[in-house]
Amino acid sequence: MARWAARNKASAGNEFVRLLVQNSQLSVGDDAVFEVRWQKRFLDLNPDLKASIEIYQESEVSGEKPFSQIELTPIDGSPLLFQARAVGLPSGTWTAKVAVENANLGSKVSTSLYVSDPLTGELSDLSANRDLLKQLADASGGELIMPDEIHRIVELLKPPEESAQSREETTLWDHWIFLLLFFALLTTEWVVRKLNGLP
Repeated sequence: MARWAARNKASAGNEFVRLLVQNSQLSVGDDAVFEVRWQKRFLDLNPDLKASIEIYQESEVSGEKPFSQIELTPIDGSPLLFQARAVGLPSGTWTAKVAVENANLGSKVSTSLYVSDPLTGELSDLSANRDLLKQLADASGGELIMPDEIHRIVELLKPPEESAQSREETTLWDHWIFLLLFFALLTTEWVVRKLNGLP
């Protein structure tokens, strides 16, 4: 279903012709294959039709020379179906347009395709390597958790240990102990004086 939807998305046309890209998502090195299906009455009116596929970079403006131009040739056994193959497109977004030399095609017929850089080994092979994952977990002091053991993560997570230090400075004479000691000494001195009959 997805392939069918993508195939239709990469097609365009008008009352005379239908343009289709076999694969609109390519990697560098892949060939871009274009198929054009003409209406029989259009070919009957233009028996000497010369048609081609012009390929432009998406950033190019209309009227510039195409990056590549490939002649459309009929497919054996299908007189209404023509084909062209683009080889060696660099990475980027491209626009393919049907061009004719000796006929009036009417409205412009074009479609887009995207060429991406080759995938790295890491991205092209997405299969899980359990032994390597186990090795990485052991080396980091962790533990390998399989999908059916997700519930264990809460048990394995330890709350962080928090510690805080606070330092306060108080002058010696502002402390209540020294104030109490001072008054105690004064009181003692006063009591001793009174016991000895001193004023």
